[in-house]
Amino acid sequence: MTGELHPNDRRSLGELTGDLLTNAQEIVRDEVRLAKAEIRQEIKTAIRGAAMLIAGAVLGLFALGLALATAVIALAIVLDLWLAALLVTIAMATVAVILLLVGRSRIQEVDPKPEETVASVKETVEWTKQQAQRR
Repeated sequence: MTGELHPNDRRSLGELTGDLLTNAQEIVRDEVRLAKAEIRQEIKTAIRGAAMLIAGAVLGLFALGLALATAVIALAIVLDLWLAALLVTIAMATVAVILLLVGRSRIQEVDPKPEETVASVKETVEWTKQQAQRR
């Protein structure tokens, strides 16, 4: 830091206050850089996960379409074709609603706040208050 205290240091209150402000500005800049880096990392992780989800969803849709067609054909052996298609549609609509509700609740759990940075800023503020009281 720019202003370290020594037992024989005879700086004025103005100089000490200036050093304190300079140090506080440096700390704030460092905290902002830390927050940006933390948020960038979270965004990269989210993008990778989203890409995998999209690829899996596309393949899953193809498989689901084939499975539904198979289910309708199988049920058409014992039921009328229209009734088989209706039952499969109702079953899939029920599953879709459940998945949508669960997905929505999980998205609501996401906390985009950079926790480490917030904790560090609180520590910095407390340290600055203590330093100001000592002088």
